[in-house]
Amino acid sequence: MRKILSFEDFKLNEDNILMQALGAVLSGKTDGKDLFGMFGGKDDETAVDGDETSTAVPGESRIRKRSGYPEMTTPVQTTEPEFTITPGNDDFALYMQHQQGVAGAASIIKALRGTGKLHPDTARINMLNNVPSDRPQIKRDMKAALAKGDQKTAAALFVNMWKEKWNSKSKEAKTAINKPQNAVAKKAIETAAKKHGVPLDFAATVALIESGLNPNAGNRRYKGLFAMDPNRSYDGLITPMGNKWADPYLNAENGVKLLRRDIVQFKRQLGADLASLQLSPWAKNLA
Repeated sequence: MRKILSFEDFKLNEDNILMQALGAVLSGKTDGKDLFGMFGGKDDETAVDGDETSTAVPGESRIRKRSGYPEMTTPVQTTEPEFTITPGNDDFALYMQHQQGVAGAASIIKALRGTGKLHPDTARINMLNNVPSDRPQIKRDMKAALAKGDQKTAAALFVNMWKEKWNSKSKEAKTAINKPQNAVAKKAIETAAKKHGVPLDFAATVALIESGLNPNAGNRRYKGLFAMDPNRSYDGLITPMGNKWADPYLNAENGVKLLRRDIVQFKRQLGADLASLQLSPWAKNLA
């Protein structure tokens, strides 16, 4: 297929073919049924009428093509895109410290801005482990970036992905928290959120991501509404819950209390980089 080098080339080529087609119809040389061949429908090198063939062009994705139709290819992207934090509310970053730890989350923002490096555990394990299963390409791209030592791109991929995910889960939480089956969870989260100065919608979104608003959810280590380790005191902040972790009021009280403390520490650790985040007033004023 001839490569059209410019827009003007394209227009000239298109206009010429259209004029040829129109002249053929008006002169009676064709009834219009075979006009498709004038637009590049035949490809003697790769197709025989009635057969299906496949073509592979360097720099283009492999496709299936039926003879008699124009060949279409999708160019493979050869330059890396530029990644930045999506403009808008960045409260999602306050959730990242819940999954990455304060130091880890702060290092992600600093790596993104070029003011610091990723925490070793964050770069090697935590970020990759916290890429949702429905974002496999993000995980592959992050691994490739980290292998090249490109922490900025890896951090940006992670941040942009989680902002999108957070916004989606935030909308979902506003509906889910009001479902009858989640009435007890809502009351527990609402009580703790009001006590510790954290908005209900923020706390509910965290709980939705961590447990699906199910007080009995958990794995071998993290359990309950806010996916907490029932055997930890979190530096003396709470009394270990032990086998009471499924109590929604106890888990929500401890979970939101931990959220508040870690958000404050996260802001302090970011220092000057905090100004790069567009946070809601509640988060800015939390101290």
